Amino acid sequence: TFAVDLPDAELSRRVCAAMVQFRGPGAGAGGRLLNVCRDLGLVEIEHTAATHLWTAWDPEHASGPPGLFPPRAVVPLLVTGGWLDEEDARRFVDAVEHAGRTDHLSMSLSMTSVCGRVP
Repeated sequence: TFAVDLPDAELSRRVCAAMVQFRGPGAGAGGRLLNVCRDLGLVEIEHTAATHLWTAWDPEHASGPPGLFPPRAVVPLLVTGGWLDEEDARRFVDAVEHAGRTDHLSMSLSMTSVCGRVP
């Protein structure tokens, strides 16, 4: 799950929804992985999750928060795919860069990993 806190909560929601569309059907797979492995009959299953947080970024010196996509490179792909309009894309990039410049960045991405053994 990708989350971003901006003053315009509706814009944040639209961009997060566009990211899910961009990623395709597997975007929400993390929440299903454990039971998929169980249903497949795997044993000795290990399950872990991590949330990456980004609370600092200087857009003047880096194209994106360390370890996260560069907004100016990725957000236009949401427009090209038809999941976001150009105005929302511009407003989002401007808002995220402003948040980085003013020490108000709050973004997160949760990921899940599951592994097991075929009996």
